[in-house]
Amino acid sequence: MITVGLNACIVDENNEIRSVDGGGVCLFEDDKLLFAITEERLTYKKYDGGFKKSLEYVLEASGKSLQDVDQFAVSFYGVSLNVPKFLIEYIQNELSIQSHQKLIIVPSHHLSHAYAAFYSSGFKEALIVVNDNEGQIIGEKKSPHMFENSCERNSYYLARNGEIELIDRDFEYPQGLGFGKLYNKFTRYLGMGNYHNAGKTMGLASFGSDNLLSLGDAYIKDYDGNIHCTIPDTGNTEKDMKTLFKKLGVTIPEPRKKTDPLRQMHADLAQYVQKQLEKWTTVKVEKLTEQYNLEHVCVGGGVALNCPTNSALLNIERVKNVYIPNAPQDQGLCIGNAIYAIVNSPREKANFNQIKFEVPLYSGKKYTVTANEIQTILKEFSNLHFSEVEDPCNIAAKLIAEGNVIAWFQGASEFGPRALGNRSILGDPRDKLVVNRLNLEIKKREAFRPFAPSVLIEKTQDYFENFSIESPSMMFTANVKKEQIKNISGVVHVDGTARLQTVNKQDNHMYYRLIEQFGKLTGVYLVINTSFNLDGMPIVETPYDAIACFNKSELDYLVIENFLLRKI
Repeated sequence: MITVGLNACIVDENNEIRSVDGGGVCLFEDDKLLFAITEERLTYKKYDGGFKKSLEYVLEASGKSLQDVDQFAVSFYGVSLNVPKFLIEYIQNELSIQSHQKLIIVPSHHLSHAYAAFYSSGFKEALIVVNDNEGQIIGEKKSPHMFENSCERNSYYLARNGEIELIDRDFEYPQGLGFGKLYNKFTRYLGMGNYHNAGKTMGLASFGSDNLLSLGDAYIKDYDGNIHCTIPDTGNTEKDMKTLFKKLGVTIPEPRKKTDPLRQMHADLAQYVQKQLEKWTTVKVEKLTEQYNLEHVCVGGGVALNCPTNSALLNIERVKNVYIPNAPQDQGLCIGNAIYAIVNSPREKANFNQIKFEVPLYSGKKYTVTANEIQTILKEFSNLHFSEVEDPCNIAAKLIAEGNVIAWFQGASEFGPRALGNRSILGDPRDKLVVNRLNLEIKKREAFRPFAPSVLIEKTQDYFENFSIESPSMMFTANVKKEQIKNISGVVHVDGTARLQTVNKQDNHMYYRLIEQFGKLTGVYLVINTSFNLDGMPIVETPYDAIACFNKSELDYLVIENFLLRKI
């Protein structure tokens, strides 16, 4: 059975159909994910919506035609759980649905996140936390403004005995100000942009002075264990921020403009909202895991990209493991949609407990890169030179050890927002100056933002304290051992932590070998890893994208399959 999952569309305030951010498509054959891609990787427009190019990509890569698809699965955002008929008809027309094909509508946006998180976890039972800005509207749409409607904000599900059941919600009432939305307001107030840039607030938080941490909470818990924000969402960021801190007895500065210098108060504000997120997420998970006697937690939704919060859940005594999929935010909806359709299909329902989904980290297609192809591309970039190399892992390791910053392009692309060793920029973690060069010269981003280490999984506890789980998708932070800080200073954040990726041979043999070779040369079995893109660009997908990006960058070398490129 061929199942295609895709991100759908939303209705804006003028009742016009427009594409949701993070559009993309995946294709499953039975319970195995064959290919998945986001629209932005193909249009080269950051956060692009839609699914036209993504659909063409997964069909071509899998050797399938549109007629071969047995079922399409979609979910929605920003509309009622009772999806308007004209939206369903729009999808049917866009896909040219035939009589032998089904269109499956996932019952809710948050349920799609839940399916994506749980069915790729390998857990038999778990608490599923979906922590989002907003999902779909609950009940009738009362206002064109999402915040004025009852809608999904924080949802909690129980996965047990072959069923996923909604057990609780927080902030679902009109003007409910949930974790994601409050974090978004802080991000805007700090001049960082919208929720896509919440990672900047997360990074800035570590520079806080603790001055605001003695204030009261932004949230309270009622008698039934439900969490509420102390202020309503009025839709006005500046007003809401000032109201919150007035209640807390503090006067905060005017909203920061993007070009204004960052001051200590800005870091303190970021630290406040970060610690509130960690505290209250933990409070809720502690309650529900105890109530339902659960040891495993899955997290989905955009807020699941907040690594310190994910790590805080590991400190709950009852919790043995926490799992976050490699695309927990809306980019991963296509995966959740497809899995929902497969699990609930008549032929699979009878074998529900036997379903085990294969969702690899690397779900793009592999490109055959030849000398002739590179020569053709280099006609456009005459200042580049290339040569074939026998062992790209060894060459790359030597270049990094010599202080070079390289781009690394191998195999199938990663699905999700973070580069995991196939579309990466790599550097030497021993050299703090490499971080400055990466931020200021190459990525051209804020100097306070940290970079992640990719570490061989069996070496994890050599560098990090009490970290015993896998982190293949870079979703957790860990404390760096004090005796190792000077050895890997390039990946240590100001608070002594690092957002790590664990690498094993099974997931990525080539990347594992590169790090292993680097370790043999230097004694350090990890490298700096950041995404292969420049500021404002999506991660590269094709060989052409890689070479074009390398050409306009300040990178030293590009290793693309078995070829080495440098600038003349």
